[in-house]
Amino acid sequence: MIRKISLADVERSRKKRSAEYIADVLAIGVVDGEYLLIEEEKLFALRVKHNVDQSLTELASSATTTLEEWVARGFPIASAEQYEQRRSICAQCEHGSTLLGLHRCSICGCFAIKLRLASATCPLSKW
Repeated sequence: MIRKISLADVERSRKKRSAEYIADVLAIGVVDGEYLLIEEEKLFALRVKHNVDQSLTELASSATTTLEEWVARGFPIASAEQYEQRRSICAQCEHGSTLLGLHRCSICGCFAIKLRLASATCPLSKW
């Protein structure tokens, strides 16, 4: 999936992100008018490389993109077997954490809801 980030948001992030991270983001993106278009998988890989957590805005954007894809594909739900396989992979992942008693991915920010959405994918291509 392609993430659409406003160039204004990229500029604002210079205050909280390293210059190296911003340079890498700009290098992998394509400018389209007032937006930077970036493949999500590449963006998530940069977050891992630079140890960067998502901002609240980025979390909301990621959730919106995932849900839009789910709606576009007709609301498919993962089978019980698919869910358990995904859950097992996430439980063993070094990027998993617990927040308020819920499993959370520190890369995409989801609270494991994506495990139930058949159209969703792991940002690190683990499932």
